[in-house]
Amino acid sequence: MVHIGRVPVLADVVKNPTLRLQVLVDGQLHAPIRWVATSELDDPTPFLEGGEIVLTTGLAAAAWDDPAWSGYVERLGRAGAIAVGFGIGLTHVEVPAALEAAARRIGLALFAVPRAVPFVAVSRTIARLVQQEEQRALQSALAVQQQLTRAAVAPEGATAILDRLARIVRGDAVVCDRDATALLRARPRDERVTRHPLPARLAELIDRLRPQGMRASHTDAGPRGASVIQPLGLSGTPHAYLVVTATGSWDAAAQTAIAAAAALLSLDFERRAEALATAREVRTAGLHLLLSGRTESGQALLALRAAAVAPLDGARFHVLRTHCADDPVRTLNALERWAAADPAGRLVASSSGDGGQPVAVLRDGTDVADAVAALGPGGQAWAKPVLWPTSPRPTPPPAPRCCAPRPSDRSPAGTTSSTRGRPPCSPALRPTSSPAPCWARWRPRPPRTRRCSRRWTRSTATTGR
Repeated sequence: MVHIGRVPVLADVVKNPTLRLQVLVDGQLHAPIRWVATSELDDPTPFLEGGEIVLTTGLAAAAWDDPAWSGYVERLGRAGAIAVGFGIGLTHVEVPAALEAAARRIGLALFAVPRAVPFVAVSRTIARLVQQEEQRALQSALAVQQQLTRAAVAPEGATAILDRLARIVRGDAVVCDRDATALLRARPRDERVTRHPLPARLAELIDRLRPQGMRASHTDAGPRGASVIQPLGLSGTPHAYLVVTATGSWDAAAQTAIAAAAALLSLDFERRAEALATAREVRTAGLHLLLSGRTESGQALLALRAAAVAPLDGARFHVLRTHCADDPVRTLNALERWAAADPAGRLVASSSGDGGQPVAVLRDGTDVADAVAALGPGGQAWAKPVLWPTSPRPTPPPAPRCCAPRPSDRSPAGTTSSTRGRPPCSPALRPTSSPAPCWARWRPRPPRTRRCSRRWTRSTATTGR
């Protein structure tokens, strides 16, 4: 189980027994601590960023009245300070009553620091808590990355990543395409648990992110929960989008898990995109062979593992040619999801011409209403019946070879001799298309001359050999 980091809060400091602090006003004891600031100014707010504990001895407030203390506390509240630690035993013997009343009215935590406890001890305690929490956050981030990496190498890598991510963020994780259609989703740990709903207007949000490519993401947090949309890919146009929802807000561990999961899923979908591009090229080539009448070659190409489809089963098919006014890639994705319901009776590929418009080969009797609906507004489709040949074409027998002897160079003119012991070719065995014997097309090669190198010629001339 991954440790979910928790930011140190005010209660971790004021209830520390080694500091012996006296809490006068509780305020927000569960408010996270950002840092501690020591100041004797009457207005330290320009030096605050929010989330600090302000330590003071009231050196500049020895003669303050009630309105002055009230204004001091109000300024600290507006600046985002979570508590005031008042040191007693120096300027003031005890905490001024006006300060306590103003802090109680505004809801700002107030505690007294005894004279024996230096402010450095309080600062060191807070620094140690922040450092310990940072170390725990780093360990949690490392554990999250290790768990997600182990899930990535599982047989169902992408689904296992979503399952682990959903457990870490205590929510739901979904991968959607650019049409907001869920491609993968984390499996619920308990079937009785209701899934977290996807963000409203998800398709609109994705359409808004698409023009910016990999540079844009969306994060939303509110009373009903939090959601984040991350693009998946390495460069260019995202292949898909990771949508994570939860009932609470994101902490450091959840943000680290989402970033790590997005990186691993981007690598997985990059490999899927390469495999899909190869499969589409194979399907397009197979479709071209089928439409040109070379059925056996087309079916053999579709049977390859790289095609990621099954060969067509049947004799009568229809070729559905389409023309979509929208993006052809989006239409091709929709048609491929529709064809996956009947892989042996539906084949969808891009045409080699006509701008790469999708073409579908459908078994006779297939309802094409869903396919036409996937074309979008303004899309057109028309079908043409095709009958595949059920038996291969007969192969003609080979023509007989002529075995007439060639004339010998040493035989007298006008006579022939069988140099290889073969009988003369009879007229019945000669092909009718070639009345002349095979040796009639033979021409002797000219004798090969040996070229001598310059070095060999020089040595011959010198030695006389």
